[in-house]
Amino acid sequence: ERDKLENDYDAVVQRLKEAQKQLIEVSRTNNFLKNQLRDNKRVLERAVSAERQKTNNELARVRDQMVAVLERERRIMRAQLLKSSEEVRSMIANKELLDDYKYDYDYDPREL
Repeated sequence: ERDKLENDYDAVVQRLKEAQKQLIEVSRTNNFLKNQLRDNKRVLERAVSAERQKTNNELARVRDQMVAVLERERRIMRAQLLKSSEEVRSMIANKELLDDYKYDYDYDPREL
């Protein structure tokens, strides 16, 4: 019976050693995965930060271009308004000139 107990003891010790080896291996793997996860998070944060910066730069560029387009359109509209105003003034002046001309040279054919 003592031999059986020693054999059982040896078997339990052997299983315990195997379990300890597995525990050590699992702990190493766990630490490796934790480090890898931490590294991946850093890489992801850098990538997100870079993309965010790129997007902000692109938005600023688009905004500046939109402002430039709006300013150009404003200048064009102002020029068109000035041109239209000048044309209207010219038409009014021509009409007044014609009216004055007609008034000055308005004659009654019966007077001849």
